[in-house]
Amino acid sequence: MAKSGGSNALALLLLLGLLAGGGAWNYQRNLALESSEVRPYSSLSDADLATLLEATETEATRRGARYDAARSQRASTEVSGTYSEERLRDFERVQSHGRAVRSLGRQASEIDASLAELRKEQGRRAGQGEGIERVLRLAFTF
Repeated sequence: MAKSGGSNALALLLLLGLLAGGGAWNYQRNLALESSEVRPYSSLSDADLATLLEATETEATRRGARYDAARSQRASTEVSGTYSEERLRDFERVQSHGRAVRSLGRQASEIDASLAELRKEQGRRAGQGEGIERVLRLAFTF
């Protein structure tokens, strides 16, 4: 009977050793995966990230409104005659307006992309946990 208790204890120790080894291996694997991610805002503190996020949201709203206003306007053409110079000036004015609208759209898209990246970083930080919670998440997440 005593021999049975010894083999049970040995099996339990072996199981605990395997669990600890697997957890350590998984921790290292998850840590390597986490550190290989490209995170342009990872060096910012939480307070700086929140401030930057707020400023970027304000800028995105402002640029989006400017883009919407410019997009809704039509370039005016004033064809007052059949002279090719007047028509050429009108064409150039319309082309210039189109370039300006596309430029505003590109700027609004860049701000929106930055905003999405900032929100993604904030979400990552919220789900990371602190201290022992982070260690357990890295060790036992597959």
